[in-house]
Amino acid sequence: MKKTLFFVSLLCIGLYCSPVAAQPLEFYMLWSNDLPNGQVYATVKLESLPGGCVQITTTIEDDTLQAGDNLGIQRFGLNYTGDARDLSITVQGASNWRKRIYGGASYGPFGEFDIDLKGRGNSRQNPLIITICHDTDSLAVGDFNVANDNGYNFSTHIAGFAAMAKNCGDEEKDDDCDDDCDDGCEDDCDDECDDGCDDECDEGCDDDCDDDCGECKKKCGCGEVTSAYFASTPADETAITLASFTALPGSGKVTLKWETSDETDNLGFNLYRAEALEGPFELVNQSIVLSKVGTGLGAAYEYVDTGIDNRKIYFYKLEDVDTFGVKTLHGPVMALPLLLYSLFE
Repeated sequence: MKKTLFFVSLLCIGLYCSPVAAQPLEFYMLWSNDLPNGQVYATVKLESLPGGCVQITTTIEDDTLQAGDNLGIQRFGLNYTGDARDLSITVQGASNWRKRIYGGASYGPFGEFDIDLKGRGNSRQNPLIITICHDTDSLAVGDFNVANDNGYNFSTHIAGFAAMAKNCGDEEKDDDCDDDCDDGCEDDCDDECDDGCDDECDEGCDDDCDDDCGECKKKCGCGEVTSAYFASTPADETAITLASFTALPGSGKVTLKWETSDETDNLGFNLYRAEALEGPFELVNQSIVLSKVGTGLGAAYEYVDTGIDNRKIYFYKLEDVDTFGVKTLHGPVMALPLLLYSLFE
């Protein structure tokens, strides 16, 4: 017992005296130019790498975007706090992606980005893994959590899926504009095809007419799209101010307590557990621990992690999730469950 407690004491000293590596940032792409806003279409994760580089991994949420032919990410836009011309940028597994810095490339309603990375249909990526290093300085994940003039920090073009356009299901809107859409498409076809076309041109015009009518229908009513732009918004500050986070050991359980002093647009919390300081950390709670206040003053929370082994050290991290899908990790804290704690319960 003395040997175990001595080891724990040394470990606690190490936890509080050693610097903790910068926590990764994670964002949900909830916004789309063609599909309903508010769903998670892709996840963007920023992590610090040895040597002062940053890795950005974007993964398509396949539960939301049903895979079609050649599903993948074909374009990605981001911003940087400094001069992006001083950065070395590599797209893992894709040597033919083009890089444009301050080129004024637009991502539709999501605006322009400092850095525009673009591949081809035969080089789509999922996940898209980007490594960024600076020529002379070390980078931090926060260097890329920067909003553009439209308020977005990341945008991507995803292609090769089959999904309904955002107006689908809006019967009133569909009914109102069906006639207008059909008329508009007919006019386009007449203007484009009827003026002096021969038979060969008519065949080409027919194809163009179909495409034009489909586009018109998509914009005005219900239809299908196989590609779209998506974007995320930055976390200007964490959703909460954490006043305390503790792990209290018991017999076969650990009681996790945390308290916030204020919360802003906070959806709730997740808890993660590991058997080593460096992880891997696994989700503990089956459903999110909902915020008690959302926006306002702070609150106190408690969660009991049961079914764990005595005489084994566990590490815990707390994650707050805001209403925009931005996640922030806190911790770790540690606890050592022991049978003797049952005498005091």
